[in-house]
Amino acid sequence: MSFKAKRALVHFALLLLTLWPGVHIWLVKSYGVSAWKLAGWGMYAVPRPKSIGMEIFYRQRGATEYQRLRRAPEAVKAGAKNFIEHYRWLGLLAGPQDFAGKLLSMSPDWERVQVVLFQPSLDRGSGMMVMREDRFTEPSLP
Repeated sequence: MSFKAKRALVHFALLLLTLWPGVHIWLVKSYGVSAWKLAGWGMYAVPRPKSIGMEIFYRQRGATEYQRLRRAPEAVKAGAKNFIEHYRWLGLLAGPQDFAGKLLSMSPDWERVQVVLFQPSLDRGSGMMVMREDRFTEPSLP
């Protein structure tokens, strides 16, 4: 590799290193991606997420209201645990399509599934911890 090629490679790496913090801040702010992952430089500025709560609601065909899933089978619990781990680090980028598809296949009477996640989050305006709520509805409404 020539000197010019090595120099260009170093300049490119430095450019990426310089731009990445801004991109990461945008991902954290826009999509709720964890500041603790993806080589984020602001990880010590926010508390590390420890506990995430989840509720699952379903709507039967022809019904207008959702009902809460009260007793989840073991397969659903395992899928929920896996999805929560993805959500913990990827935020809104952790789409629930696979998990919701498994839930919908559980009962042919279900028309739609709604997954609600609760996570303590730092409110940047007040500096207080608040409960952030994210809702995923599958299949997505048109």
